Amino acid sequence: MMATLRIQRNNEFINKARNYCIYVDGQKAGTIANGETKDFIVTSGQHQVVAKIDWCSSPTIFVNATDADTCAYKIGTILFDELLAMMLRIKWVNEYDKVGLNYENPIGN
Repeated sequence: MMATLRIQRNNEFINKARNYCIYVDGQKAGTIANGETKDFIVTSGQHQVVAKIDWCSSPTIFVNATDADTCAYKIGTILFDELLAMMLRIKWVNEYDKVGLNYENPIGN
């Protein structure tokens, strides 16, 4: 059976002209533009999802999709601090339980 992975990308000034690449289980599933919401059809079961843009990527999230289910997430960049405004990271927010995943700062700040 199939399920839907719905990804909504924030409308942001930073990276506005560039698309994120969405990978499901290591395979490129497609791209998502600034401010766009896109559905990706996946098989039922657990999937690893990553978003990438140039040298940046999101942490891997694990999505448990069930038959005819829609798993919805928001994606966007966050800034670590004002001095490192150009060092960006992608974050995921699960739209169903409204939990933002907080990850350790990879550059040690």
